This record gives sequence, structure tokens and C-alpha cells, in this order.
Amino acid sequence: MEFTDRPETQVSEAPGEGEEEQNSKEEAETLTRWEREQHDLKEKLITCNTEEWQDHPEFVGLERIGGVDLSYPKENDNTACASLVVLSYPAMEVIYEEYNMVTLDAPYKAGFLAFREVPSLAAALQKLKEKDPGMMPQVLFVDGNGILHHRGFGVACHLGILTNLPCIGVAKNLLQVDGLANNDEHKEQIRQLQDSGDMFQLTGDTGCILGTALKSSSKSSKPIYISVGHKMSLKSAVRLVHLCCKHRVPEPIRQINIILLLHYLCCCVSVLVWLSAMRLSMDGVPSAMKTFISTAFMKALAALPLSNKRKRYLSTYCDRLAVTESMPDIIGLPGGSVRDLCILG
Repeated sequence: MEFTDRPETQVSEAPGEGEEEQNSKEEAETLTRWEREQHDLKEKLITCNTEEWQDHPEFVGLERIGGVDLSYPKENDNTACASLVVLSYPAMEVIYEEYNMVTLDAPYKAGFLAFREVPSLAAALQKLKEKDPGMMPQVLFVDGNGILHHRGFGVACHLGILTNLPCIGVAKNLLQVDGLANNDEHKEQIRQLQDSGDMFQLTGDTGCILGTALKSSSKSSKPIYISVGHKMSLKSAVRLVHLCCKHRVPEPIRQINIILLLHYLCCCVSVLVWLSAMRLSMDGVPSAMKTFISTAFMKALAALPLSNKRKRYLSTYCDRLAVTESMPDIIGLPGGSVRDLCILG
């Protein structure tokens, strides 16, 4: 089992000719309705600063930043993990976290991802607002795009309009729209980014500035792609995102994966502590038990929305768990420590 940021449409048994025609008609009607809704919501979009703290050189007045993301099991695109974290600013400490497995009603259609993802993310924010309004974020970092979108209205825009919160789109990969392409010219621009904070604008064929490619960390070879979501200018958005980057991905989004990983590692450590307490070496564990532990580990790993890099490290750890001769040896995780696992990506 693998995870992906965006689900692929699963292929089922081929429908009959009449059923296929009906499905095609219903899909066309849905897309037309969604496009009309996007157009209507887009008219409410604000792409300039709206709060005093946004114009301050040090963002004085900003105290809470939220991060949201939706992650999918690759083999099941009908469920996902909807995540919301809130961090203090400028300390970048997690002060609130919420994770929920949700069922998705809308199908995945390129350019209309918001209709699939935003309801669950908006619900998480509404839950926080009702439970503890003083913890509501003053700005949201969305793992996705804002106006860098087929029709200039991505997930960050859609969520911003519905929640009335300033939003920033932060994507790890370039969405190739309006003539933007991950071609040789684009790759050369990336190579010219030498220091943390270096950037270049993403200007489409229409002449519109759709976002900014930012080298967010001196150790990262890949930029992140920042675009306006709602109620904040691109200049201020880029500046704030950079200030929130200890590594490539800004902390409000990066912490989502870290917290999920730490929860999982706690479960792993519990198993190791139990085995150590029983003073069992892996040589003394029956083969069937080894297989059970290894299988349980991999199933739990597959159920988490982690990056492929983290999953490879944890898979290696699972392999070591099955073959290592003594318990002390398997305490050392690949990479040297839990912290090494947490800073990947």
C-alpha cells in the first residue's frame, strides 16, 4: 500500500453503453455546476493585505498560524485523513492538532479538487471555532495552490472564501497551467537559486503573476511554490512562508506529518519496550511472531499519510526488526534517531 497527495481514479468494471452515456452526462453536468460555483466564489476573492499585521516588517500582531492538509491511501480514494494544526508565531510551537479519517463524496477531477477536499478541512476549522475560538488561526497555510490554478481559483482560494480566513497556497510541485512548464528553462531557473530566500516569479502566458518559486532552505535542492489564497498579498505571503521554514516545507504543514509520525513511533516503541522487558532477543521469538510483528508494522505504516521517503525509512526499520539478532541493535533507527526521521523532506 502506498500514499499519494492526490488520488488516482480507480478503474472498475466497465459499464454498459447506456450506463456509460448516463454517467458521462451526469459528470458533465457536475463539472459545469462546479465551474459556475468557482466563478461565483472567485468574484469574492481578495488578493491584497487585509490585516495590519500583514504589512508589518516582523508581522507584529500575528500569533497563530494554521496548517491544513488532506492525505489519501493510494488504493482507496474514497477516504482520507483531514489534518489541522495550529502553531504559535513566531515560536512555531504546536498549540492545537486535529486529525480525522473522513469519507469523500465528490470524485477527483483535475481543476476541481476543492470540491473534494475543502468540506472536510472547513469542518475541522468550524469544529475548532466552536470548541475554542481563541485558538483559531489568523492565517492558513494550505498544502496546495491558490490562484496558481487552471481557472485561478485553487483549494487555498476556495477554503479562504468559505472560512473568511487569510490563506496561502504552498505546493511542493509546479502546477503546469497558463504556459508554466517544468521544462529546461524552469529547471535552469531553479539551479540559479543559491541561497535560502532566493526566488523567481511564476508568470503565465497571459502575463499574470500566478505565484513565486522560493528556495525555502539552503539545504533544499527543490523550491516550493507559493500562491495567493485569500486576503493576503503574494509579497507578504512569500515573506511569511519563508520565516516559517526551518526546512524545505514550512512548519505549519510539515508539523502535520511529524506529529502523525511521532504517534506511530510511540506505538512502535511500546512494542520494543514490551519485548525488552521480557528480555527476548529476536532469536528467541518464534518465526510466526516475527511475521506477525512485521506484518502489523507494515499495515500500520501503510495506514499513515507519510511521504514515500519516510515510509522507506520505516520499512527498512521493519526489515531490521525481523532479522536483527538482539534487541539493543534494533533500537537504533535508520538515520540515527527519531529526530532524523522527523526532519526528512
